Amino acid sequence: MKLNFKGLLPFCLCFLVILTGCSSDDDTCSLNQSSLAGTYKITGAEYKDPGDESWQNDLPNWDACELDDTFTFSENSNILTLVDAGVQCNPTTSETGTYSLNGNQITITGGGNTETYIISEFSCNQFVIEQQGLPAGSHFRLKYTRI
Repeated sequence: MKLNFKGLLPFCLCFLVILTGCSSDDDTCSLNQSSLAGTYKITGAEYKDPGDESWQNDLPNWDACELDDTFTFSENSNILTLVDAGVQCNPTTSETGTYSLNGNQITITGGGNTETYIISEFSCNQFVIEQQGLPAGSHFRLKYTRI
C-alpha cells in the first residue's frame, strides 16, 4: 500500500528545527529548546509499508504548494508557525500551533490535533522526524532543511 503523507502536513508543524549559534563549518549541535529556533522546509519524505524493509520516496506525490511551505519555531514561547509560502495551496494551509520537546521526542498541537514524533537525526542544518503506525505497521519520516 502506497501512502501519501501530504495530508499529514498540518501535523508536521512541529518539525521545524533551525539552529542558532552554529558556525557555518559546525554540523553538530545539541538538540535542545534553544536549538529549535528558526525556519525550515521539507526536503525529504519517505515511507515503509508493513513488512517492507525498504524506504520509498514519497516527495513525487506531494503538490508543489506543499514543498515550499515554511515551518518556524519560536525559541521562547513554544509557538510553531506553518506558512503556505510561494505557490499557494487551495485552501491555504497556513496556521499556528504549539510544540514541546522532551529529549528526542517532539509533540505538536495544531489544527485540532496533537501528535508526537521522534527526532531521529539532528544537526545544525537539518533534522529528520519519524513516526510509526499510520496505518498500523507503517513507518514514515520527513527531512527538514534549514533555510
